[in-house]
Amino acid sequence: MHSIPDSSPPQIPVEELYSQLKRDIHGQREIRLFSLFPGTGNSPIRGHLFIIGTEHTAIGFARVNYEALSYVWGDEKDQITIFINGHGFSITRNLYAALSRLRQCDRERVLWIDAICINQIDAEERGHQVSLMREIYGSAFQVLAWLGGAGVHGSNGMKELASLLYANPPHQTALYVFDEGFSESFRDILTRPWWSRLWVIQEAAVAKRLTFLCGEYILELPNRPEELSELADALRYARPTGTAALSYNGICHEQLSGLILNQRDRALDAKSKLQSLVYTYLLRECSDPRDRVFALLGLSRPSDLTRNPADYSMTVEAVAMRLLCHSARDIDPETEANTENGETCQLEKICKSLVGRNRGNQVFHASRRSTVGLKWHHVPNMSPYPVLSGIIVDTIAINDDYVQTTTPPDDPGVNYWNLFMRERSVGHNVNTHQHPKFQIMRTSRGRQACVPRIALAGDKLCIFLGFPCPFVVRQAEDKMFDILGECCLPGVMDGETVDFEQAHEILAVENWNWSYGLLRRQRRHAFSFSTRYNPDNGFFDYIRVAPGLELQDILLNKWIGEM
Repeated sequence: MHSIPDSSPPQIPVEELYSQLKRDIHGQREIRLFSLFPGTGNSPIRGHLFIIGTEHTAIGFARVNYEALSYVWGDEKDQITIFINGHGFSITRNLYAALSRLRQCDRERVLWIDAICINQIDAEERGHQVSLMREIYGSAFQVLAWLGGAGVHGSNGMKELASLLYANPPHQTALYVFDEGFSESFRDILTRPWWSRLWVIQEAAVAKRLTFLCGEYILELPNRPEELSELADALRYARPTGTAALSYNGICHEQLSGLILNQRDRALDAKSKLQSLVYTYLLRECSDPRDRVFALLGLSRPSDLTRNPADYSMTVEAVAMRLLCHSARDIDPETEANTENGETCQLEKICKSLVGRNRGNQVFHASRRSTVGLKWHHVPNMSPYPVLSGIIVDTIAINDDYVQTTTPPDDPGVNYWNLFMRERSVGHNVNTHQHPKFQIMRTSRGRQACVPRIALAGDKLCIFLGFPCPFVVRQAEDKMFDILGECCLPGVMDGETVDFEQAHEILAVENWNWSYGLLRRQRRHAFSFSTRYNPDNGFFDYIRVAPGLELQDILLNKWIGEM
């Protein structure tokens, strides 16, 4: 047992609390565990972090007996201090309540808790630990689902949930509780924030033993495959229909039946396509929109996890583009041809939702007000190719095939690059010349662009409608393009190429001298631009392309960005 100091230690910077974890995907990997010290009443909550490692074996992290907590963070502005390794550490009030409930009076309790065991300010570590999430929760001897305090209806609601889960057989009980027996207490339990959170889907699904906690009340979910299958059948039989499906009854039914089905699939070791999972849970709540993909990786097939690893240096739009390219090559053309609302429709909704719902967080606006326009190119007996509307705005220069320009000291491009890199720097230097994933290269039109390090001369810079940043694309066979990743090209990042009025006004100047914009025309280096355009032809919410450029269909072949 650990002694508790009399005085409260000062709070230290988070980075000083965490040492680096090993991240070798081919060998040893490490996670942190939190040992919650014993205590009673209102005494301060204390504990310590320690690291455990594992070789890549079937037992994972199970050699250490620990429990994993599944909970809702709650209001991140409402913080309470606990003490870890002798230093102050801030957590949300809901997590504090959970720890107060879990703390024992006579012995330590070993837990895995994301807010404590992951260095949340290290995006690279977050990405690595997210990739281990299935193993972390699956290796725990028990997953604790904290629903919050009991309140007025909590205890009765838990009793009613227990009567449903342990009814034998459950069919008539399920019919009753989701019809005339749907009480205020039952609704209170099934409408707790825990049920609407995206991350709990995986956390609960992979649990060998799932236990609900509401105040002092405890309820363990049946975990034998035959019990789960019977429950799933009973809930399917009791599914509300018509207008009732959209009521509280219907919402609660879908959330509970989804949990039961996921638990059954775990017991049967069944895996799903990542895009189907993302589509199914597209309306679940999460604070980081990238987690709409990352939070479901542990339930998807191994190939999906390999092709779409959690990488918090990627923007939402890059994550969406990567998922689109990988998933499109995985569509069964025969099945798709016989499905009205097939996988192509799913991918359209996923892509538009991820990019569109993130519009308020976008730093750049290269495509201005335009929206994502996803279409499909069908080839007999092959998976369909996704097609996005795009504008090729420049090309990475081949040797000396670019316009020589003198960059002034106050070149605004530097500020654009730094802002672009700051979003994508995960524990790396923002300086573009030292960044491991990006480099500065000249373009054939005399500008400098910040592009992925895998970019080569001849690769093109393309603005896709609806996306805030340009992408570097590489010509593949049959006029299709591979996607290398996002880039920064000063002069197009604020929508200049798709803002007709601004482009027309500046390009009307005799020498087309748009210093940091789309074009820089010089006497000895004229560009072969077509001047044919029709200012009356609008496109996608009154977006018009600058003279000399063409809006075209870009056939996407595959994502080859760096992993």
